[in-house]
Amino acid sequence: MERVVLNLVRNAIKCTPQGGAIEVITRSDIVGGRAGALIEVRDSGVGIPEEHLSRVTERYFRVGEHVSGSGLGLAISKEIVQLHGGALHLESPPRGHERGTLVRVSLPRVDAPRVWLLCEAGAQRELVEAVSLMGYTIEQSDPAAVDVSADRDHDADIVIIQLRAREMRDMELLAMLKTDPRTAACRFIAVGSSAIADPVKSEIMEGYGVACLEEPWSPDDLFDCMA
Repeated sequence: MERVVLNLVRNAIKCTPQGGAIEVITRSDIVGGRAGALIEVRDSGVGIPEEHLSRVTERYFRVGEHVSGSGLGLAISKEIVQLHGGALHLESPPRGHERGTLVRVSLPRVDAPRVWLLCEAGAQRELVEAVSLMGYTIEQSDPAAVDVSADRDHDADIVIIQLRAREMRDMELLAMLKTDPRTAACRFIAVGSSAIADPVKSEIMEGYGVACLEEPWSPDDLFDCMA
């Protein structure tokens, strides 16, 4: 969605002459009968000819004789929005205006992704804070106390496991979770430093498709692994 907003704002900037105005609005809305969110990007630029409105979200379609860009921005934005269960709509000019373009993105709200954080008690406080600030819900467990064979309802979307140096128990737990039908489809992230550099552990994690977050890490690094 960050890419969508960047695409829409960049398009607005390219189409708006000096002295014009660009407005970005976000608010709650009802989408498909349920709670949702609305993003609007409005500009006072040259607008889109009416005969082209239905085609500007097609890949490689560009308007005008002297154009720049690949003609992919709006098309990719629309595809991303649809993959999120939303819709992208254009008005040019917007109602009540003589010129300009309005791009409206409507998105349904979904439950926050659930994260199962496997780390020793009291450890990774920064990780807990960073995940919480992203809006994710967290369940935290000590890896040493996890019983994979127990009758437990695994409802996580993402599993983050703290790797400890010279501790192969972490790899055994990872292997069991990756082969457990209840967690096999989860996104897995391993956090550590010297443990990630261990060639044996690295080979195991690569085989399982586990994302690695090396210390020290930043919130952006974490978000890239979780996305």
